[in-house]
Amino acid sequence: MRKYQKSQCIEMIRTLEEAHSEIAKYIEKKEIDTASSLLGECQQAAISLGNTVETTEGEGTEAVSRLEAYCELIYKINEEIVSGENTNPRNVEKRLRKTILSAQSCINALPTKLEAVFLPYKASMWDSLESIWMAADEDPNCDAYVIPIPYYDRNPDGSFAQIHYEAVDFPDYVPITHYGAFDLEKHQPDIIVPEIEAIRTERLFDFEKKGIQVVPSARAVNYTMNRKAIRDLAAKELGVKTADYRYAKNLNELKEATAIIGFPCVIKPLMSSSGHGQSVVKKAVS
Repeated sequence: MRKYQKSQCIEMIRTLEEAHSEIAKYIEKKEIDTASSLLGECQQAAISLGNTVETTEGEGTEAVSRLEAYCELIYKINEEIVSGENTNPRNVEKRLRKTILSAQSCINALPTKLEAVFLPYKASMWDSLESIWMAADEDPNCDAYVIPIPYYDRNPDGSFAQIHYEAVDFPDYVPITHYGAFDLEKHQPDIIVPEIEAIRTERLFDFEKKGIQVVPSARAVNYTMNRKAIRDLAAKELGVKTADYRYAKNLNELKEATAIIGFPCVIKPLMSSSGHGQSVVKKAVS
């Protein structure tokens, strides 16, 4: 069972426990019809849980057997409270709780299967991810997907130029999944391993908020792409000694900055990697 599916099952069981407390209150207030209706909702939720377990683990699991026992208990308790045979709210709550927790123990014991998504973009840089992918691919409890993503060249004005998609250039032994055939929102992978900044880095923060692990982290990946962020982190927050630097938004600001820093001077775009877009200026006339 996938990690997120197991978490959803456990969350549902917590909701059932809350419902048990409400059922006990309704019984105590002699609102038997309401208690009976809520018991029916608990039974439907348990059936849904059982279907989820059977979908991921197949038939015949102990977890499903315990959930079936829970449904049978609900039927029995409903008969008891409607007939007046048992109107002890604490007794009802205790029996329901004991049975659903036994099902929870079985669900917790199910093997957890992880899903890891690797997002490279340049085939020539695949070696930076390959060893991690191989470890994940060889793990029987992990489904590993390699999804090369397209990237664009940039025109001098920052607009998009030629698009590149290098899926066919990866080694033959690497199974490739097309980026259009994999929905991250639907799959909810447990781990995302991007090739540095080759995607919209702000989206990685959204994935982390949903409980998806980004390797090494969304913040670290964002720093690798954002020169301003990583410069300020090193020089201002961490106090690391760095080369003198300034920010410039136009030619005049660039001239002012170089007058302070001096020459030679390296000019870099704020958002870039691998040396793309940078140049070395040796004197003001350049």
